[in-house]
Amino acid sequence: MDVTLKPVTAKNFGQVGLLDVTDSQRGFIASNLYSIAESKFFSSFRPRAIYRGDQPVGFLMYEWIESGHRPGECDIFRFMVDRHYQGQGLGREAMALVLSEIRGLEGVSRITICYVASNTSARNFYASFGFDEVGKDPRSGEMIAEIRL
Repeated sequence: MDVTLKPVTAKNFGQVGLLDVTDSQRGFIASNLYSIAESKFFSSFRPRAIYRGDQPVGFLMYEWIESGHRPGECDIFRFMVDRHYQGQGLGREAMALVLSEIRGLEGVSRITICYVASNTSARNFYASFGFDEVGKDPRSGEMIAEIRL
């Protein structure tokens, strides 16, 4: 299917910023432009554009925590596929790619992801990659799921 992950750059951030989810999904994720802006202030954030061929079709971002209170942890906290490209297996391929990228980082022992507990589509999707629910985040109320390496 030719899905790749590419860095978000000055050249593609406008296109990535225009990608959008369905109306019913909007409450589950921050906007791509907000996320890209966030990544400019936090060096541990890694934004990635999801491409099919030469076309951006989604966005994801994770944080690689190398030191501090959670060393060796990666947190995937943004993941979306544009509404026009959903249901085509692109998200599944992108998740496999980002998990492979994270597993290739030296010292990673845990990968986490959060989602709204009532979002059964997200729950089932992440579980299919081996994420196990470990409880709710006390600040946000979102479900935390993890893969231990």
